[in-house]
Amino acid sequence: MRITGLSLATVILATSALASHVSSSHRLERRHDRRPDCTKDMANFWSGYKPPPGWTATVCYRTDFQFVLGNNSTEHYQFAAKDWCWQRHIEEFVPYSYTCHHLIGANTFEIKAEGGSLNLAVVHNKDKCDWNGKVLGCKA
Repeated sequence: MRITGLSLATVILATSALASHVSSSHRLERRHDRRPDCTKDMANFWSGYKPPPGWTATVCYRTDFQFVLGNNSTEHYQFAAKDWCWQRHIEEFVPYSYTCHHLIGANTFEIKAEGGSLNLAVVHNKDKCDWNGKVLGCKA
């Protein structure tokens, strides 16, 4: 069963319920704090919702921006979800589409646009992954 179309409220509430799943060996990274906490909440939620065996990281990234995965085979990558964060612009809320996926074992995730780093949240195993602000490298 795959869950799609979750609302922001659902993601935030579910994240609170799963907060105990993220142990001290997991680290949430955000390059900047210009986006609402929705991005962080999404990454926390999907890292705790049935992570695949061998999980090393969950990345939620603004769908409009480009990134490169070192290995997108099913042994090293799994799609988690596509969802939206809503941000207020003058008189209305505007949706921003995000894609979340899991890295499994040894893999890398690299952002390809400077603007994209503003729209990123990563939850990773701090013992197996390193994040330098642009590239997330994980070992098995």
